[in-house]
Amino acid sequence: MLLLDKMIDNGISERMILDYIIGDHLSGQEAYDVMVDVEKEFFHNPDDIYSDGEYDASSFDENEE
Repeated sequence: MLLLDKMIDNGISERMILDYIIGDHLSGQEAYDVMVDVEKEFFHNPDDIYSDGEYDASSFDENEE
């Protein structure tokens, strides 16, 4: 059984897992880049894909000053 299946069987939702990974383990820019990559992978409509330079989420990083 996959680890993801085990977590879901124990009552942890996919949303909770996603929030934990993105919120606790990625910087703002990294989280944004991952979401753009997911969009490119799962939604093959080029009109829905942002250009790589369109947004800079680094301003959301808590550790940068």
